[in-house]
Amino acid sequence: MAICPGCLFCVAWEGSSVWDLPIDSMAQAPTIEQMQQLEKNKAAKVSPPHLLEMERREAELRAKREEEEKERKRLEEALRSRQEAERKRLEEELSRHKQEEELRQREQEEAQRRQKEEEERQAQEEALRRLEERRREEEERQQREEFLRKQVLGFRIKTILGPIIMKCLKVGVLEC
Repeated sequence: MAICPGCLFCVAWEGSSVWDLPIDSMAQAPTIEQMQQLEKNKAAKVSPPHLLEMERREAELRAKREEEEKERKRLEEALRSRQEAERKRLEEELSRHKQEEELRQREQEEAQRRQKEEEERQAQEEALRRLEERRREEEERQQREEFLRKQVLGFRIKTILGPIIMKCLKVGVLEC
């Protein structure tokens, strides 16, 4: 049997059968990573130029995919950012419209209140004017009645007492 230099298996065992091996001297099985590395090493040693080209292309494709993924993520983030900015703009616009509408409503209510106050003031002025007119008419009526009463009284005095006074004056009972 040939002994491989540096091989632990060959150094530890010089027997002719596997059954001659001591139980505790068995080499551990290689890990998956070690197996993959061995496969790569074998492939690299015997890789023809077209395999190296394939590996280079695969590496380029991986790099391109990674770059595309980065670009996709950047675009998604930019889109999210634009959408968030648009959402905020719409919220601000809605808030501004709401405030403007509330202001218009308050102004309209204030104008209606002022108009109502003005109408009430005009109604009060009209009521006072009518009251004053009625008072003046009543006063004029009373003055006319007083004047007429005085005229009637004066006429009665003249018609009734006039002849009596004249007789008294003639007779000399009264002196002027």
